[in-house]
Amino acid sequence: MANIPVSYKLSWYDPSKPEGVVTMQNNNVNSATSYATQFSMQDIIDTVSYSGGSIDGSGTVRKIAVFTDSNTIGDSPISTNIFTPGDGLAQVKVSDGYRFILDRAAAAAAGGDQEFAITQDDTAKVSFGWDDDGGGFGFLYNWSGDGWKIGAAGNNPMVEIITTVGSESVDLHKNIQFVDYGSGTYAGTLAKTLGVTSAGDVIEFDVAAGLTGVTNSSSDSPNSKTAFGVSAGGASETGVFNTSIGNLAGSGLTSGGANTIVGYQSGVGITTSNTSVSIGYLTKQTNNTEDTVAVGAESMRYGTTTLGVAIGYKAMQGSIFPTDNYSNSVAIGAHTLLNSSGSSGSQNTAVGHFAGSINTTGSNNTYLGAQVTGATSGSNNVVLGANATPSAGTVSNEITLGDSSVTVIRAAVTSITALSDERDKKDVVPLSYGLDFISSLKPKEFVWDNRVEKRIETTSTKGEDFESTTTETEVEFYSANKGKKDFGFIAQEVKLLDDDTLRLVYDSNPEKLEMSYGKLVPILVKAIQDLKAELDLKADK
Repeated sequence: MANIPVSYKLSWYDPSKPEGVVTMQNNNVNSATSYATQFSMQDIIDTVSYSGGSIDGSGTVRKIAVFTDSNTIGDSPISTNIFTPGDGLAQVKVSDGYRFILDRAAAAAAGGDQEFAITQDDTAKVSFGWDDDGGGFGFLYNWSGDGWKIGAAGNNPMVEIITTVGSESVDLHKNIQFVDYGSGTYAGTLAKTLGVTSAGDVIEFDVAAGLTGVTNSSSDSPNSKTAFGVSAGGASETGVFNTSIGNLAGSGLTSGGANTIVGYQSGVGITTSNTSVSIGYLTKQTNNTEDTVAVGAESMRYGTTTLGVAIGYKAMQGSIFPTDNYSNSVAIGAHTLLNSSGSSGSQNTAVGHFAGSINTTGSNNTYLGAQVTGATSGSNNVVLGANATPSAGTVSNEITLGDSSVTVIRAAVTSITALSDERDKKDVVPLSYGLDFISSLKPKEFVWDNRVEKRIETTSTKGEDFESTTTETEVEFYSANKGKKDFGFIAQEVKLLDDDTLRLVYDSNPEKLEMSYGKLVPILVKAIQDLKAELDLKADK
């Protein structure tokens, strides 16, 4: 394109004036009349550039031009038809770092539309991306007002939002990926994928870091299993009917089946065992036995308990020793059957805070009540009542009702029925203890002056890591009977008369002698008989 020199002048002919010929030449006008008006190039520049400067600039092919300042023309960030990937797909492109914004002022008249409409071939749809009719990818469109379809795989949308009346739904056709962008990294790393199998009936929850899927499908029936959580369920799990929920829950499962495992690292010790329940933080860490129930943080955490039930924080926790085995036992309450030093006891029942917590090798014991810590190695004991303790830690075959402050045992009857069948006795002879023995006893009146008693009270404190520290505190206390008047015998005096047949003094704890008053009844009967015989003899004389 040629430039017009600034020195040239242009003449404009006014057709309303007399006719004439006007030509343009350098600084001259060749005209047949004097009715022509002359303009110079500077006049044009001054008109276009209001400041009177020069117009300058350069441009790029297919870039839309724009005034970059009052005197300069340059490239805008918008270009057209940079590339043409297919027929009818010419592009309008905005340079990197810029945004494409459509802005419209509010409607001037009431009832005017306030939205933008982007249509294709004047049809009622909005489309962004490639080929919304299928065969492409990355599209978003509103098809005939029936909803939105997003993304494409072949001819299929990835997500459909259907707004047709009566058919409203949100349909997922493939996968949803959760991407971890870290510290502002645009690329990100794949964290999780939620999707469906090719059969369309199994939802799989998969994570690059090892999350096993959620699988529960009619096509898997009857071998369905469910795992939800990072690394939940066994990596090589072949067992059926398992449910694992939580980070690493049931992560050790292999051939074991019909197990229910819920909680952080719950049931990691379950591999081949069946039909167990493990619910709570760190439950059943090493336990791979069948038919057990552990509910509560760290319940049944260690050991090899079989057929056991543990409900409560650290109930039947066990220790790291593999010999821990509370088989066929029931522990209900925090720290019940805690056995922190190893155990081989079985068939124990403990209910109450810290009930049976010091039991180790004892079996067939029943502990009921808070702080009924129980025996260590004794068996076949029954201890009932808060703070009740057996006579000794190694005692067996004993029933304890309440602690030393209990003053009344109430019942609708006044005696305890005891076994007395002749078929269960031998070497039966008449009782040799009678009037002479009774005469040797020394009944006394007294005031109880109980010595100070001691018991171990156990408490636990949790740290920030949820691990608890158990503290045992020796507490001194006095019996509620202290200072009360009473009557009876002195155990030490009776012990001088006692033997293996009478067993009137109970000395399993030598520091606290006890006496069995009920055993005096047969002796009293014999004494009365002796006395009657003597009276009858005197009467005969």
